[in-house]
Amino acid sequence: TQSRFTEQNYKNNIHFQGFEPQFPEGLPRGTMVDLAGPTSCGKTSFALSLLASVTRSGKHAALIDGTGHIFPPSLQNFQAKTTHLLLVRASEQNNIARPDSKRLLWATNQVLRSGLFELVVLLGLKRHAPTALRQLQRSSEQSQSILLVVHANEHNIPGGLFHTRMVLCSA
Repeated sequence: TQSRFTEQNYKNNIHFQGFEPQFPEGLPRGTMVDLAGPTSCGKTSFALSLLASVTRSGKHAALIDGTGHIFPPSLQNFQAKTTHLLLVRASEQNNIARPDSKRLLWATNQVLRSGLFELVVLLGLKRHAPTALRQLQRSSEQSQSILLVVHANEHNIPGGLFHTRMVLCSA
């Protein structure tokens, strides 16, 4: 069988201004990317930089924040165009420190299914079923959006579901 990531599809990849060394061919539309690494190694900053790159190019991006730690005005430090950014806080009303995985997955799936966003970044997903990730993968493929899932470490995610796995600051 022929891979859906053939040379002819590279021209449709999403390119990130300022990230050419990391992604010389860009990233294929409709894929899920796993960004993992230990705490405080720069995963969130890297993800926010990619998000800002998309918004600066005039395209739309979404950030699903299950951590409750993203302060919207700080996104301007990354030169993100906030007019091209959707921020969704998907945590329990009374306890922002404990994200509800079902809410995060549901919110992410709805944003992907809208088809309006080049890049969707998911922060704070800790526990989940592989079937839920498969649903996000299908939604990402159908919408032709890139889903960037940021994880606390590289050991809690089934690797076969992701097109690209990036580990920052690996030991």
